[in-house]
Amino acid sequence: MLKRSFTTAALGALVFTGLSGCIDDGNDGAPGAQGAQGVQGPQGETGPAGQDATAYVHVGPFFKDNTQILSDPVLTGPGETEVSVVWYTTFEGGANAVVFGDELDQTVPATTTVMSQMFEDAGSDLPFNRSVGEPRTGEAVVEQTIYRHEARVTGLERNRRTPYYAVSTINGADFKSQVFTLQPLPTADHPVKMLITSDQQNRAMSPANFQKVVETVGQVDAVLFAGDFVDTPNRASEWFYRGTDNRPPFFPAFQGTYDRIAPNYGYKGGAILQHAPVFGTIGNHESPGIFDRTKSLGAQDNNPQPRWYAAFKWDQLTDAERQATGLTRDQYVRQNSYDHVTYYEMWNLPENAVAGEDPENFYATRYGNVSLISMNVSRVWRNWNNGLTDTNTNPGKFGEPIPTVNDLDTWGFGDMFFGDYSPGSAQRQWLGEQLASTDVSGAPFRVVLTHQSMHGYGDNVIPVMANPEATITFTDGTPTIVTTFPASDTVWAAIVDASERGVIERVRYDYEREDDLWLGVEAELLQADVDLVVSGHSHVWSRTFVEGGGKVLNYLETSNVGNSFGPFAGPNNRVTWARNFYPDPDTNDTADNSFWDPADYPRVGDSQGRPDVLPSMLTSSVDFMRQVEGATKDLPYLSSNKFTVFTILDSAEGTVKSYAHEFDFPSNPARLVDCFPLDSTASPNPC
Repeated sequence: MLKRSFTTAALGALVFTGLSGCIDDGNDGAPGAQGAQGVQGPQGETGPAGQDATAYVHVGPFFKDNTQILSDPVLTGPGETEVSVVWYTTFEGGANAVVFGDELDQTVPATTTVMSQMFEDAGSDLPFNRSVGEPRTGEAVVEQTIYRHEARVTGLERNRRTPYYAVSTINGADFKSQVFTLQPLPTADHPVKMLITSDQQNRAMSPANFQKVVETVGQVDAVLFAGDFVDTPNRASEWFYRGTDNRPPFFPAFQGTYDRIAPNYGYKGGAILQHAPVFGTIGNHESPGIFDRTKSLGAQDNNPQPRWYAAFKWDQLTDAERQATGLTRDQYVRQNSYDHVTYYEMWNLPENAVAGEDPENFYATRYGNVSLISMNVSRVWRNWNNGLTDTNTNPGKFGEPIPTVNDLDTWGFGDMFFGDYSPGSAQRQWLGEQLASTDVSGAPFRVVLTHQSMHGYGDNVIPVMANPEATITFTDGTPTIVTTFPASDTVWAAIVDASERGVIERVRYDYEREDDLWLGVEAELLQADVDLVVSGHSHVWSRTFVEGGGKVLNYLETSNVGNSFGPFAGPNNRVTWARNFYPDPDTNDTADNSFWDPADYPRVGDSQGRPDVLPSMLTSSVDFMRQVEGATKDLPYLSSNKFTVFTILDSAEGTVKSYAHEFDFPSNPARLVDCFPLDSTASPNPC
């Protein structure tokens, strides 16, 4: 992993009211799942789990009293008798530690490192470096020093929560967090309650979403996060201190501290990560593209290329040119394609032990009586129109930019994947091994976590999850080439030769339903009796299922955590994106019948014919749902920006429940809108 030197950046002053020398009354914590668990005594109204108001006298300032402390403590990387506590600051500090135990009488020191790829740029909205409405100016990319403190708490008892707090010393003062609770991995037979969510991406309603989670179900045991944590993972402000009221940063929303940045917002978020570890998966927004300090962070993120192409470029360099880069081959390839550095550095995830693969690229774990497999099936998001006309200058889903089509460095290679899960790939072989393992086969409930939608109503479920098939035409009579990438050596040599001669006319990409890579995975999951596949990406809620051999595999996307971009299949059941290909809304004729097969790009419904599923509580919620969606009929998805949705997997009940909350009414409770049994064969049906 490439490390860089950094210049410390002061946060300036977002001024918060100090609370030095006061009792920690628990008013900023998360309610416990079982009432007064942990330290004896009654639980505060919204305090940490069971922490008695008189049991912990806080002497000195809180974390909230110093704007250089960027987060509350976060739980991550649980083991059988241990778990890590992590927090972030803009100072190295001294005596960084975690205090824990029923009597808060044990201390473990923290190890401090620097996040290696944290920056700000002109797209950052920084409360300490702006006047109203003015963006940051100056260099395109400025390094931002973010310190990560991690304490490994060991010797814990399983299936039992233990109180803890974190402390950092700066200028002789001990800044302490409030008291929260931690636990190691639950035992294999222990029921758990998990929040299923994704795509926070600084969206406006995320503090409301996470706040309503805590108000509705109390403390959860873990978070399943289906990718796209923030928009731009190497932009520090998106994680910690973004200044605009309508784009809340990740940690304040997810830790119930957003009121420190926006005290008049109406929602402060939920104290979730202080009590529950995150199990994530890689999304397209965890995969920044070609690293180039002369370009904005957003421009870098939107410019990935395949690693095989970056390796091709390295192979073209002379020895002197390679030395001049100052990089190893692996570093060069990653910097000139895409990488997941911030995702790996931030979360301590299980490791896959697969030779040649990043250890956390995909993984499996057992959390209580739920087995979890996290796959990397993510692909880049590219524009619908780019590459289809003579004026587009950026790569798109269906074509390369025509004005520069002979410059291979401008190619995007369509909707390229960030993880290989084709038949015979390392990930697919690993998946088969996991499905056959006793941790999976012996678990009461089995869940697969992905980011990319393989079903649903967002525009991102079209095209299907197939490798782009390129059709390349030439101006000099060279026969048309049809290939997927990486191409064979002979085909690639012909493409390179044609580009050097300037005779490439057009590159078009097609995605055929029969080449959908997920179909093979789906068959394996169904055979292994997996109960649920979770996805995100489209910022909507929808679910479906497939059946076979007496087994049922449920699919759920529940990514309307903040703001939706719409279902692209509104009340009139017409997909917006299809106007690019279907000029006549009343026929199935495509704009180019010689190339686009309507069967591969359905305007309505699931590409592979999976059924619509209406929210199961529609009968009791129909007036509410129609009102917020503006619909005249029952809809098999939730997408309105008037409400936000969250989902709870409760393995004690054996249920998956989804709740919706109307953003404009903070005091209203979230409403149950859908429930289905995690085990579809359960009798009686727990829902």
